[in-house]
Amino acid sequence: MTLFVYPGGHQIDSAFSFAKRLVSLGFRCVMDENLKSGEGPRQIEFLPEDVCGSVCDMIVSVGGDGTMLKAAQCAVMLDKPVFGLNAGRIGFLCAFDYREIDSIGVFDIETLCVSERMLLQAVMDNRPENKFFAINDIVLYRGNTSKTVEFTVQSSSGLIGEYRADGVIISTPTGSTGYSLSAGGSIVEPQLDVLLVTPICPHTMLSRSVVLGGSEEIRLIPSGRNDADVNLSVDSSHRFHLKEHCGVTVTKSSKTLKLMMSAKRDYFKTLNRRIRDF
Repeated sequence: MTLFVYPGGHQIDSAFSFAKRLVSLGFRCVMDENLKSGEGPRQIEFLPEDVCGSVCDMIVSVGGDGTMLKAAQCAVMLDKPVFGLNAGRIGFLCAFDYREIDSIGVFDIETLCVSERMLLQAVMDNRPENKFFAINDIVLYRGNTSKTVEFTVQSSSGLIGEYRADGVIISTPTGSTGYSLSAGGSIVEPQLDVLLVTPICPHTMLSRSVVLGGSEEIRLIPSGRNDADVNLSVDSSHRFHLKEHCGVTVTKSSKTLKLMMSAKRDYFKTLNRRIRDF
């Protein structure tokens, strides 16, 4: 089995250590040639990143959830499974923790289970030719100002609400333990087929997180009364400025993420431990 080891920016040494561990277990490990320093660890093959993606059977993220999201985006585009070694703070999406590195064996890798996760797709009115995919969330938010923004959220079932707030989060069940949770959204079991709509600091006590069926189409429409900039974020990586009345359509994507998780891990035990540690 060939594993493409994908490290976070500050986790290259940790990635080298884990890759050498995996090679000692009989796996072939490849890494982006741009990460090679000096002669580099002899146990690892350094190849162009696109070649790493084409020859691998699985992608391995080494870092926190931010690194995992980047590796997962790569995995989705390549239609490859991905698992993570948490070398960051939270690492909720990761199968292993770095402190376990010396005890991870062949059986632990070969018995990883596929947890297929739904993705979101966003299409902006002024960029209909482009489709952006989110593993965690799509966020409409105000710019660098203290002013709130006004916007409308519609679903294919009808009007959800007209808001004056700092923004709104549309998240997957996977993303329910991320920004949506911090904004007061519900925790959703990751295998459910639902979308979460969570306003950010709304100027009304009646605004709460809403859970919709996965087949719903959601429209985000900034009003023409905004003094502050209105922006859109896709998994905190792609960011765009939205003009007034320029809507965004968010739906469940036909693509899915093949996230590999350890059968030894219980979702709610991990959730409680991560929240307590954080």
